[in-house]
Amino acid sequence: MLRQLRDSRARTRHVILLSDGNTAPVGVRPADPRVASVAALQESGDADAGPPASFEDMASLLRQARISVSTVAIGGDADLELLGNLARWTGGQAYVSRRDDEVPELFVRDVTRLTGGSLLERPFRPVVREADAATAGLDFSRAPPLLGYALARAKRHARVLLDARPGHPLLVTHRYGLGTATAFLSDAHARWSAEWLDWPGYGRFWAQVMRAAAPSWEDGRRRLSVWREGRDAVVRLDSLDARGAFSNAEHPSVSMSGGGREPRQVALVQNGPGRYEARVALEPSAIPYRFALSGTGEGIAKHDAVRSVFYPRADEDEGLAADRPMLEGIARHAGGAPSAPSAEVLASCRSDRRTAVELWPACSALALGLYLLEIGLRRFGGAERASRRGGGRHG
Repeated sequence: MLRQLRDSRARTRHVILLSDGNTAPVGVRPADPRVASVAALQESGDADAGPPASFEDMASLLRQARISVSTVAIGGDADLELLGNLARWTGGQAYVSRRDDEVPELFVRDVTRLTGGSLLERPFRPVVREADAATAGLDFSRAPPLLGYALARAKRHARVLLDARPGHPLLVTHRYGLGTATAFLSDAHARWSAEWLDWPGYGRFWAQVMRAAAPSWEDGRRRLSVWREGRDAVVRLDSLDARGAFSNAEHPSVSMSGGGREPRQVALVQNGPGRYEARVALEPSAIPYRFALSGTGEGIAKHDAVRSVFYPRADEDEGLAADRPMLEGIARHAGGAPSAPSAEVLASCRSDRRTAVELWPACSALALGLYLLEIGLRRFGGAERASRRGGGRHG
């Protein structure tokens, strides 16, 4: 873990340790053949070097690598002193969880402490950064102030229409295929927009934002759309002429960029009335592909002439090969066998594990049976004794 975090390019390197702190001191090796096996592997080079001599030395290594550690103590017998020292030595924070449901809250609190929070509650007036139909005709300098917003960062190809402050986007829009995603990072209720609710431009602002995000042909007579099918991107252009009829015999093309490739032109071929398409092979890339209609001309708005499609590389879905030399080394030094069949592995398992079994149903049934038996014995036994006493008197 230390090596992976040390080599990471992340600006913040932080670990949250959830533990009771009750462990063998660093450097102390119990008399266990498995520990001896790991030690033998370390000496032969099949495993990493051993741990540092003490917890403080380990914290020093983390601190030198600019890695902070926060600790969350769990359990009634947690070693609060050790966990507190680990957090203090590395510049983290120590927490104590009294109940299980407190753990997620403590994680969020620590991340918020580290990142400085994600909400900024301070009055401000929006500033227009890019002209758009969503903000047309609105004078935000005369609008009442908003009282807060959420901190966020715009994506690479997103359009920032309004800023809360320099570098802090407020209204962001992003085209994806046939749809548009719009984010307003304040609210529309009485918390941050309390003074906006009485502003004459409030209703107009939201009407224009919704209209700009909704798909329509109002901006022109041509519509460009892009989506992914398997490993290909499908580019489609629907075109109408000035009279609203299908426009045929055109020769449109798009400029394709992104995905780690050089920009290139892709010609669209007509395959229906007023419809032109092309299919382009894609390679997995973390960089989105961008398609811009060449020679926009009339009939299409500038922001409608650009589309993007993503084909990300799913690293988390890629399988990692087993470290067979390491596994074979452990088996060899521990006296076992690599790739042993499951029957052999299960045969060596101990069967002295404890299992909780509810006994109250059986005990309740037994008690009820004994109770009924006692009542029966008293009734029939008493009647028999009474008859015997009566027979003796008659004799």
